[in-house]
Amino acid sequence: MTAHTFTTPRTARYYVLGTPSAETRHVWFVFHGIGQQAGYFIRHFEGIVDAETVVVAPEGLSRYYLDGKYERVGASWMTREMRMEEIQDQITFLDGLASTLFSEAFPQASPPALHLLGFSQGVATAWRWLMQGTPQPDSLILWAGRSPEEYSEKGVKRLLEIPLWAGAGTKDPYVSEPLARQEWAKLSSRFSHLQTFRFEGKHTMDIEALDHLKSSLYTTS
Repeated sequence: MTAHTFTTPRTARYYVLGTPSAETRHVWFVFHGIGQQAGYFIRHFEGIVDAETVVVAPEGLSRYYLDGKYERVGASWMTREMRMEEIQDQITFLDGLASTLFSEAFPQASPPALHLLGFSQGVATAWRWLMQGTPQPDSLILWAGRSPEEYSEKGVKRLLEIPLWAGAGTKDPYVSEPLARQEWAKLSSRFSHLQTFRFEGKHTMDIEALDHLKSSLYTTS
């Protein structure tokens, strides 16, 4: 028996909060964690949407049932099975989505700033897209997750030029204080401008921390 691969087009899903217009100054691409759906995840960002802010939440290409009753469905960005092919598929998806959205919604000469935020498993997705894809983001936020040991010359150069944030909740069962310190020390050794944050909470998003990040990013952009 021999294994083979075959590349085929497929339909991907994404959600948008806000109305793209000539007034839009900031576009956020936000990446959900494992077992989530983009339509639910994006609701955490309703509080930061305004006349100049649009939020886009792509959904992982793999879905599965979360319970034995086959009622709840979650999505995943990848697993270790066919790892490299799944990473390439997600990069192709995100490159195509961003290119289409920006060319159709923001044809103006000066496109909006692009902010990437990954939550949990989405941290690795945002990181890989920056390292391997075509985006030119204006910030990267790593929320309650760990960055993969994958670098590219262009990605590292870009990260050295833009704000880089990493944070997690104080009661996060997956990102304990020691793990957070270890991850942030690793990042700081290469990116000395890394800024970190903690908030009171578990493995989730936090609107106050998100508001603070938005205020900081919009002030510096």
